Amino acid sequence: MRWGIEKTYNCIKNRFGLESFSGTKPVCILQDFYANLYLYNALAMLMYESNNKTPEKKDIETKYVYKINESQAVNKIRDNLIKAVMAESKIERNKLFMKVYKQLQKELVPVRPNRTYKRKRKHPGVKFPQNQKS
Repeated sequence: MRWGIEKTYNCIKNRFGLESFSGTKPVCILQDFYANLYLYNALAMLMYESNNKTPEKKDIETKYVYKINESQAVNKIRDNLIKAVMAESKIERNKLFMKVYKQLQKELVPVRPNRTYKRKRKHPGVKFPQNQKS
């Protein structure tokens, strides 16, 4: 019953790099934390809209159900959300949001049920070395 919460925590911590702070002071850490939460909420909103309006291919029978690739979506939203928020006009802001929305529509991946395999770690080690005590 906690799976949704665990997936959200995983996305915020690992994909957005919550533990990688830009500074060492409490103000910087809080700013990074809230910025990551804001980005995740914007991503969740865009993914919800995109997943509910994924194009139906009625002519072609598809084997799988498709959804937005979350890793690619994180990259797209990081690149374009700041530009959208900083835009001076509402029209330009809406254009940038629609650009992200259309890019997410292109990042569809099939949902393959019951896939499991052992994970191979290429580079085991310290994830964020600046956060380690010296």
